[in-house]
Amino acid sequence: MTPSRDWALNLLWLGAGMVLGILAVAGFIYYTLTTGPQVYEGMHNSEKLRQVKIGMTRQQAITIMGPPLSKRVLLPGLGGAYNTPVTIYNYRTSPLASDAIAFVLDPDSIVVGTSHGK
Repeated sequence: MTPSRDWALNLLWLGAGMVLGILAVAGFIYYTLTTGPQVYEGMHNSEKLRQVKIGMTRQQAITIMGPPLSKRVLLPGLGGAYNTPVTIYNYRTSPLASDAIAFVLDPDSIVVGTSHGK
């Protein structure tokens, strides 16, 4: 083989290796965002939240949902839609979800709202 031909062949192999590397990374990202364990957990939480109804007690909602990932108190007048302090119980969502999976409790620990993580 001539030196120019060796150089062209090496360049071809380098290009093929880069394409395969990019495809492997893209496949891993696709798996992580669409079929990984966080996706399953987020879908499962969204399905369970459909069973939580307005008017249920905190204990009834937690019995359905399990322990929350986090919870926070939102005071009235801080951008919320409620006139009294509410407690928001947050659950894991799918990585591609645009909203939280959560239920909202009023001061009497009654469910007054839900968010399904769409």
